[in-house]
Amino acid sequence: MAAETLSSISGALAQTFAPQISRLWNRQAILARTLRAVAGGGQGGGQNIAWDVEYSGATADAFVEGSDVASGEFSTDPVTKAILPWGQYRSAFQLSNLEIIAAANNIASATALEDMVGERFMGAITKLISKINVDLFSGTGTSNGAPSIIGLDAALSTGGSYAGINKATVTEWAGNLSSNAGTGRALSLSLLAGGEQLAFISSGMEPSVLFTTAAIHTKYEGLFTDIVRVVNDGRGPVQSFQGSTNNLYWRGKPVVRDRNATAGCVYMINPDEVELVYLPWPGSSPDGVQTMSKSLESSNGEQGEQTPLMARCYPLGRTGSGVKFVVEIYLQLKVRRPNAHVLIKDLLEA
Repeated sequence: MAAETLSSISGALAQTFAPQISRLWNRQAILARTLRAVAGGGQGGGQNIAWDVEYSGATADAFVEGSDVASGEFSTDPVTKAILPWGQYRSAFQLSNLEIIAAANNIASATALEDMVGERFMGAITKLISKINVDLFSGTGTSNGAPSIIGLDAALSTGGSYAGINKATVTEWAGNLSSNAGTGRALSLSLLAGGEQLAFISSGMEPSVLFTTAAIHTKYEGLFTDIVRVVNDGRGPVQSFQGSTNNLYWRGKPVVRDRNATAGCVYMINPDEVELVYLPWPGSSPDGVQTMSKSLESSNGEQGEQTPLMARCYPLGRTGSGVKFVVEIYLQLKVRRPNAHVLIKDLLEA
């Protein structure tokens, strides 16, 4: 007679799952959680984001002693308007009554599933900020046929228009671009120095943080020789060989990796000249339905960090034995001075 094994009774054993749920997604939004968020709207400001821009037009020169001011000497710095539309983002989900009730009563499953609505809210909120973070870099102003964010790639370009101002007409409105005609090139310290020089000459400002892809971040790390540290743990000096450090800097400015950064690019940003402008909701929704504010959370599935952006969550009309919800936000990336930043392109990733 064959010995009885686990497979002989496994069909009669109860199944209990670990209390933690393993979320496999990565929805970190590094840039979104770094930038300053500013409430838009207010008197006359609800329909769009508008600000005044002054560019060079005044002249100055030497003059002959005792001479009159000629008519051609009068000049001023022109002022024009910059206008950006709102980007519209949402994430929706629905659950059946049975799904909610069964999950709440199933004590053998992960504890997160006992609050099925809360778990779905987390999924919607993290997915929403993840999509926004992508568009902060590469957004074109239209996504899936709807208004979206105009990202850094477009705002920092040297051609076309941004916020309704033509960069060929107002040359100071153009970003500082360092490219190589589409041909990949190696990252170097001199390349970064040359990019920063562009911003200093055009705006008189120095970018204070660098964003790039994970691959180029690794390339930057490879520009330095290995660090060997001697660690004293109280038992005497013990050599600790460490290839690098967790924090990378260039001229004292942090070099930050973001998985959503456009491939082959380094963004040298002056955060004082960039804002995430969002449109606040009134106290109640337009139709009186109860809403609640939710902070959009950057998360890798295990750890989360709040971003400065708040979205509104509200239920949709019930049409049967289930519930529907949507998380919604209106916002736009506002680059106040494109010439205060640098976009370095055509860098080799591998």
